[in-house]
Amino acid sequence: MSIHGSGRGWTFHYQPLTINQLLELSYPLEQFGWSRHTPEEEIFVNLVVLQISSVFEALKTGLVIKQEGLRRDVWWFISLPIPKAVWEKGTVLQNDDFAAYVEACRNWK
Repeated sequence: MSIHGSGRGWTFHYQPLTINQLLELSYPLEQFGWSRHTPEEEIFVNLVVLQISSVFEALKTGLVIKQEGLRRDVWWFISLPIPKAVWEKGTVLQNDDFAAYVEACRNWK
């Protein structure tokens, strides 16, 4: 990710991560004394959280049918070190019912 300024304004360049890149980067951060993640990782995780939130809202309104395994998938994704750190940082920005749903998924096992 980079931001460039010029006389004509600002431009924002972002190349999204793939899920494979995120998985490769999901090492146990605390083991190495690291607690930070890159802005690209945070953007990617937040985009996934937005997608999960959209599915959650669509399920509530009956727009889509219940998806078997959704809780397990949310649990799996949020349990990865980087998504876990990003989720815990941004939980307060989520709707209460969605945050409660994700927390219930985190305690699924």
